[in-house]
This record gives sequence, C-alpha cells and structure tokens, in this order.
Amino acid sequence: GDAQPDTASQPDEPSDQTPPTPLEVSEDAPTSLFIARFKEVVEARLADSELSVEDLAADMHLSRVQLYRKVKTVTGSSPVELLRAARLNRGYQMLLTSDKTVSEVAYAVGFTAPSYFTKCFKEEFGQSPTDMRQ
Repeated sequence: GDAQPDTASQPDEPSDQTPPTPLEVSEDAPTSLFIARFKEVVEARLADSELSVEDLAADMHLSRVQLYRKVKTVTGSSPVELLRAARLNRGYQMLLTSDKTVSEVAYAVGFTAPSYFTKCFKEEFGQSPTDMRQ
C-alpha cells in the first residue's frame, strides 16, 4: 500500500498551524481584517431578525461601545447601518436570483416587516423591490 509519511516524528513542524496566507497588503491590515471579520459575523446572522449590535459585539469579542467606535472610525457608518445595508444587499441579490415574493425576501434577510424592508430598500437603491421584478 501507499506509506504515508509519519508527521508525528517531526516535532519542529507542528501540524495544527496553518501557514500564513498572503493577504492583500493594505495600509492597515488589522483594520481590513477587522472589517472582513465583521462582515463575516453579519453575513452569518443576517436572517436573524432578533440580531442586535450587542450580539455582533459579543461575536467579535468586543463591548458594544468598542464595536461601535471601531466600526464608525473605520467605515464612517454605525454597526446598525452596516447591518441594514448588508440585509438590503442580500435582499437585492435574492430578488434578482430567486422567485421569492418581496415579503419572503424581507423575512429571509431579517426584516420583521415587509413594509419597512420596502421603505429601506427604496432609500438604499432608489427603486422599490417590486420595481426590480418588472
């Protein structure tokens, strides 16, 4: 059979460490990592209408105030604004790619009221969700 090399006999190379992946070099790598992580956390919990800034902060291992300050400093928007924008963007994609109703999409992206989804959607994209379907 195929003999696998015995990795346990190489103590200087711990197998549980992944090699560092080359990141896009930016002026402030920790900042871009922070935003990437924040987006990840938001995306993962988008559909949860109960999701609060406190929940996002907890997922980021920060206090609500720390999260607010950091997000506001880096993006110029509040965590709530970014969450709403992420929900609207996901809704936009769903309206383009699925045959769900506007109400179904609204609930799927964490809005509790389709009317509020429609209002926010119009503000964000300059057209109503139903206009997207025409």
